[in-house]
Amino acid sequence: SKRKADGFTNEVPSARVAQFNEDVKSLNNQFASWVERNRLINSNVLWDAGLRDYLKHSEKLKKEYDDVLRSTLTSSAEPTVTSGRVYVVGQGDMGQLGLGEDFCEALRPASVLMPGGLRVLQVSCGGMHSLCVT
Repeated sequence: SKRKADGFTNEVPSARVAQFNEDVKSLNNQFASWVERNRLINSNVLWDAGLRDYLKHSEKLKKEYDDVLRSTLTSSAEPTVTSGRVYVVGQGDMGQLGLGEDFCEALRPASVLMPGGLRVLQVSCGGMHSLCVT
């Protein structure tokens, strides 16, 4: 395979991509279970510590699998790791979930349908907004 100027190749072994996908699924499933448990028993407290823990593990995966993530950004073929889909969870009484006016809460990750099949490249979220770069 051809090497890029930054030293990364476009191709990453499929076993490594599969392991990355499994690690991400595992992390997200653990987080979703944690959210569900806390929704039932700790719905009246802020969950900052749990969110920080999720982000800490997410950053660890990003560093460990930097080659996999970079290959999806530099590959001319359709990426196999990132789908360009956006999933939301939480409250969205200001419409920030992107699920439509009838949805003010998503208790489990819900897929946001992007108009015209646009592929999302980056997301920014805040207390009263969500922004997708396509």
